[in-house]
Amino acid sequence: MGELRHLLELAHSVARSDARRSGGAAVPDGLERVVQLERLPRAWLGAVRSALDVDADFRERVALLADKSEVGEVAWLWITRPDHWADRIRESYADETATGAQLDEMKLEIQAAKSQLASVTAKLASVEEALKQERRSVAEFAQMVEVAEAESETKRARGVELEQRATRAEQLLGDERLAHKRTTAALADATSTSEDSIVDAPGPATPDAPPDQPATAQPKRRRPHRSARGVLDDSPAGVDELIRVPRMQMLVDGYNVTKTGWPNADLYTQRERLLSAMAARLGGRLIATVVFDGADVTGAGHNRHQSQVRVTWSPAGV
Repeated sequence: MGELRHLLELAHSVARSDARRSGGAAVPDGLERVVQLERLPRAWLGAVRSALDVDADFRERVALLADKSEVGEVAWLWITRPDHWADRIRESYADETATGAQLDEMKLEIQAAKSQLASVTAKLASVEEALKQERRSVAEFAQMVEVAEAESETKRARGVELEQRATRAEQLLGDERLAHKRTTAALADATSTSEDSIVDAPGPATPDAPPDQPATAQPKRRRPHRSARGVLDDSPAGVDELIRVPRMQMLVDGYNVTKTGWPNADLYTQRERLLSAMAARLGGRLIATVVFDGADVTGAGHNRHQSQVRVTWSPAGV
């Protein structure tokens, strides 16, 4: 009866108007009590419909006031009752049923669409989360690449530093080898020179000979040592041979050797290197004498003692 509710309320209002005008005489049968109520209770809807159905005059008065757009097509057909009004109401109900089915179908489609939308939304959220994870992974990888590049740059710099140090070490080694070669040559030259100056120690003094006897002959000068064939006196092999000769003496001009072997070192370092090199070279076979210039030079005489090498200084000003 929901489609007639508005129409029945309109009929209740018409009945109340009729009762006021006629003093209650024109009220349809069965509505005497309800016209006293301002609003139409739900329990009285059936009574008002029955009154309209049996009272043609009352139905006509209500039909004059009924607006089809307000009461609806079904209620308007029922109150005005044109030709074939019942068939038209059944058709209207059929249309409404079809429309209801369509509405139900549309509701189902809407529900399915909502479910699909929820599924798509969940998938989208999952994709967004995966995208965030990928972005974090890319950021972490970029950071790892940056760290690796920094480490690689550090290693390259370390490699360059080691290469430079190796180059400097090779240069120093070359300088040491050159200095050693020069020192050996200088020692060979000094050994060869000192050999030529060796003389036999004089024997004990002899008393004057009688006039008729000749005086004792002076000792002869020793002849220079001759190295083995193919060995040069100023070569390393020549030095090794000379320092093995018994009673050989070696006299070395210190700074002449050191300034050739280590020209860039300070004087103290030059002296230390020469004395150490000579001690290692001689190996206790003989004791050499090294003369350095300038006893008055600052630092003179402060070098450590070498048992195989005697060190002397030329007098000041010489």
